[in-house]
Amino acid sequence: MPGHKGNVLYRNAFLDAVRIDYTELPQTGNLYKDCGPISESEALAAEYFGASKCAFLTGGSTQGIMAALSLVCRENEHIIVDRNCHRSVTNTCGLIGITPYYFYPEMLAGFSICRSVSEKEVLRSVENHPDAKAVVVTSPTYYGAAADLESIAKIVHSANMMLIVDEAHGAHFPAIGMKNAIQCGADLAVCSAHKTMPALTQGAYLLANESFSVSQIRRATSLFGTSSPSYLVMASLDLSRAYLCLGGGEKYRNIILKINEVKLKILKETKFRIPVFEKSDPCRLTVDTAISGLTGFFVAECLRNSYKIDCEMADRDHVIFIITCEDSEGKLELLCEAFLQISKKYENLKSAINTISIPKPVASMSIRKALFSKAESCILMESDGKIAAEPIAPYPPGIPVILPGERIDRLCIEYLLTQGYNKTEEVLVVQS
Repeated sequence: MPGHKGNVLYRNAFLDAVRIDYTELPQTGNLYKDCGPISESEALAAEYFGASKCAFLTGGSTQGIMAALSLVCRENEHIIVDRNCHRSVTNTCGLIGITPYYFYPEMLAGFSICRSVSEKEVLRSVENHPDAKAVVVTSPTYYGAAADLESIAKIVHSANMMLIVDEAHGAHFPAIGMKNAIQCGADLAVCSAHKTMPALTQGAYLLANESFSVSQIRRATSLFGTSSPSYLVMASLDLSRAYLCLGGGEKYRNIILKINEVKLKILKETKFRIPVFEKSDPCRLTVDTAISGLTGFFVAECLRNSYKIDCEMADRDHVIFIITCEDSEGKLELLCEAFLQISKKYENLKSAINTISIPKPVASMSIRKALFSKAESCILMESDGKIAAEPIAPYPPGIPVILPGERIDRLCIEYLLTQGYNKTEEVLVVQS
């Protein structure tokens, strides 16, 4: 393996790729054994991130979340989970048989998005659920809100629990001089290098403190990863770390200055708003469109059709952009000018700010039982009263509105329709 034997196919499209598309050989190493150049590269990444250990992931942060949960929790045990979590968290709970206790972050005043997790919410949760093995927090969020992880880590550890941080969108923090989750006291953290570092898709890191051995981490990651991990992805993880150490970090810090200019110009010269969190990712550009009378969906369509700009995500009230060291100042100027022109074109519209009540559906059966029950498709509009057999999670961002085992009600349906679900969208429900 691989079958191409290093020969070039498809008119040189993969010329450079095939030359490093290896398999497990003495000189290339093995991702799931502590040896060779992969281990050496992981050690360099651990040092860069300030972690005791680092494991390369070729299955994205999803693989890392699954491995992290399996390291701290067993069947029939409990964890405390930020409801703003990715669907990989709840899917893992179903696979392993973990029971999650949820808490809901508060809404950001004046906006229809959540703040990050607060210390008081974590404290209340650990006091209410002293049997939990770990607390799982998402920071930064898709919208750019970051938590005070140092304070949260102290609370979690004082309750003899472990802190797992889904830091999928924060892999770039060391490059811009911000502490990452591990440096703030997390026991395990997962970072998507392909989201905010120049790595190939599916490239991510699982970072751990001294509580875990290398053999434990390799066993957990191999359990949820392919036995044929991509050497291209692994090489890109190593190269991305090196790139940020050798000049890419400076590019990142410089682009933040331009991002701040763009934010100020949008605030001063358009009808749009920029949400401000207590702590945030300075590279995430989230623009509130509701104040202008336009939906995020409409603004995203304008950007795509008139300016050839694709946003990372749009919802009813926002458009979100992931900006990295590989974005130029010129691109940001074009984006800013697009917002100015759209705002001017629709300046006579009235504000359409409407608060959204986030539904809190009730569980009728365990996640595991729902995931593995016989299921049937059902049109969303006709699903009232039925039990979800899968996470109902608009993607992106992949945050479940309804979890497997929870009963769908009218509030859930109205929320999903408001957020942009097609009225004929089918969902998977437990067969009645």
